[in-house]
Amino acid sequence: MQVKERQRALQQIELLRQRIEELGEVLSDLDESVSVLGNGIERGAPIIEALEDVGGTLTLPAMLETFDEFHAARQELRVALLAIARREGTTASELARTLGISRQLASRLAVEAEKGS
Repeated sequence: MQVKERQRALQQIELLRQRIEELGEVLSDLDESVSVLGNGIERGAPIIEALEDVGGTLTLPAMLETFDEFHAARQELRVALLAIARREGTTASELARTLGISRQLASRLAVEAEKGS
């Protein structure tokens, strides 16, 4: 069981790394768009024109979807890590302190980890 849990954790790490890369791309696009917007404002263009120069890259849905996917992958990794740590005798409090999360969140993740086992 320990090997299976560790394999799951490694898969979750890979997924999280993919989501981080996607998030980086979205933030890079956003940075470029904000720069274009700033240049338009700086040159005195009407705001609507400056926004049109940016196109649809400031739209929220794509950003929110990417952030949601990142958050979900991070949570799944936490659950996988907690499942392993609990089998190794680590308490939820110890793991919470190490991960920088609340004990309450660690306890909720422990319940998720138990359901997933």
